[in-house]
Amino acid sequence: MSDLFTLPPAEAMARGSSGYTYALFNYYGSGPIPAAKRARFSKALWLLRDTFGGAVIDMGCADGVLLPSLCRHYKRVVAVDICAEMLDQARHMARNLSLPVTFIHSEGMAWAELRERIGGGFNAMTCLETMEHVGRQPDPWGSKAKFAAGALSLLEPCGKMVVSVPKMVGPMFLVKQCIQRVKGPYHDRMSVGQMLRSAFLYDTSALEPLWNGGHVGFNHMKMEAALSPRVEIVERRQSLIAMFYVLRKADSH
Repeated sequence: MSDLFTLPPAEAMARGSSGYTYALFNYYGSGPIPAAKRARFSKALWLLRDTFGGAVIDMGCADGVLLPSLCRHYKRVVAVDICAEMLDQARHMARNLSLPVTFIHSEGMAWAELRERIGGGFNAMTCLETMEHVGRQPDPWGSKAKFAAGALSLLEPCGKMVVSVPKMVGPMFLVKQCIQRVKGPYHDRMSVGQMLRSAFLYDTSALEPLWNGGHVGFNHMKMEAALSPRVEIVERRQSLIAMFYVLRKADSH
């Protein structure tokens, strides 16, 4: 499974004013945490292995860290993101590596318009570490499910979408929060009581009103419950730090 994903050469990645991009900060380090984060890509690609050779959409491509691997496994690759800065970084990397990727800035686009821009024939979609950031208050779960259904509308009837999201509830969530606090100031802001309720009672009700597009208040269990009426969950897998879902249109049979 590990050979399905390959990190792009670090020198090919765009460098912002800080000297880093999202990928360089998260995936290129040594140690168990970057390794676990990299493993999410291999897991997601393994779940889509029966679609290799077709056409794929990378929904929420960020700075393009997955694109070289997608270009190895698929004949056609389209990268979509709402953030123009991220797309510019992904384009920079794709030019450096001569990747045949089509980029689409989706901000303000309705799903029908995006489908028209992309065209048909797509049998696969990756949506990795993205679903926790989409949606809106006061209905984050319903709006995430609506996003998933809209994204699936870009695929052919039996197309598959693999989603990965971080585990923000359960014991490993508490471990992650403790490590972040030991390592430095960059951690999710929440009280000890809120952390313990999320870790042991799987209760995020006090944190959900604080969700504003980040991680605080995200609960994959509630997202899964909201997804079920709108889309078909074909498969569920998990690692210590992430959940994986293979989704298909609810009316695909």
